[in-house]
Amino acid sequence: MKVKILILLTSIYLAGCAAYKELKPEPEVSSIENGYIEIKDGGDNFELDKDKKYFMKFPAPSDKNFYLVINVDNKDLMKTYLTPYFDDGKGQIIKIEDESADPLKTCYYPVDNSVQNFYWVIESVQYDIILNMDYRYVPQWRYKFETKYARLQETLLNNTVDRVPYNGLGTTTKLADFDFGNEVTKTKEMTANLEKVQAELNEIESIFPASVLNTNDEAYQNYRNIKKQVEDELTFQKNYQAFVNVMDKEKVSRRNTAALDEAVPDILTLFQNKDAYDTNVFAETKKTILDRLPELVPYYEKKIADKRDTSPINLNTDELEKAYQAAGETVPGNVAELNKFVNNFNTQLQNLKNTEAELDAINES
Repeated sequence: MKVKILILLTSIYLAGCAAYKELKPEPEVSSIENGYIEIKDGGDNFELDKDKKYFMKFPAPSDKNFYLVINVDNKDLMKTYLTPYFDDGKGQIIKIEDESADPLKTCYYPVDNSVQNFYWVIESVQYDIILNMDYRYVPQWRYKFETKYARLQETLLNNTVDRVPYNGLGTTTKLADFDFGNEVTKTKEMTANLEKVQAELNEIESIFPASVLNTNDEAYQNYRNIKKQVEDELTFQKNYQAFVNVMDKEKVSRRNTAALDEAVPDILTLFQNKDAYDTNVFAETKKTILDRLPELVPYYEKKIADKRDTSPINLNTDELEKAYQAAGETVPGNVAELNKFVNNFNTQLQNLKNTEAELDAINES
């Protein structure tokens, strides 16, 4: 009988014991954004026993879009998770994703103010260990920017066009000094890399709290500076790509008027955007291109002479005339006359087709 009573009392005692021991730091955990704070048990670190289970409460932050960052030694010797609800391991466990890329040291969990507390749960410990740990509450935008800032700066530096040869056109450098084909390929890659940086910066900006906007916050000011630098470089590269693309096509099209003809729409776009270029750059570009354009009229005239059908004339005569105008040049008489002929031909052809369609409709009625 005594044995049965003892077993019963032991069972009741064990049933009343929690499966997880709560670790209560001193000083208490604070959700105020204040850098990294050590977790201490008074003046000492917590001691964790092998195969035991623990949990620690972390209060909710003051706003949404925060990270709870936890740095802990021997992370690989423990199985841990963060959850917004915890009842001694009972019921369904909702685990918050650890977004850290450093599984051996750091956890960072997205948290908000939708609950009162979060619970960091130590599900298992492989050996007796000393818990050497610190934590930090930080807005997500700040943490993401701080951890990416150096890499973003390096990417910007490595994908910035060397403007010295470009700015020296007509004085210290000549168009012949450029490898335009290589510049086209290289700049496309640079632009693609910077657009990725821009996308990362925009993603960070999307979670800015209103309280940080237009402040002197150091991280915010660094963000604004690098964002503007990226935007300025992308704007420059857009115009630079148009320049090297046209000049590469000009070079490739030498002794190939058909290839020059294909470049006419791009030439027109470049000339229409002349205000985006320094005077010396546009002057050198314009001179080279204008020296080539006279080749096109004989080429177009032969195309028209060889035409044997009644389809519209599809030539870049209109773009050619507009290119001269955009460059601030008088349109040569043969260019204007040829373009007028092409437009009149296509207009009359369309009128004829419209008349034929009307007659067909009358005959069918």
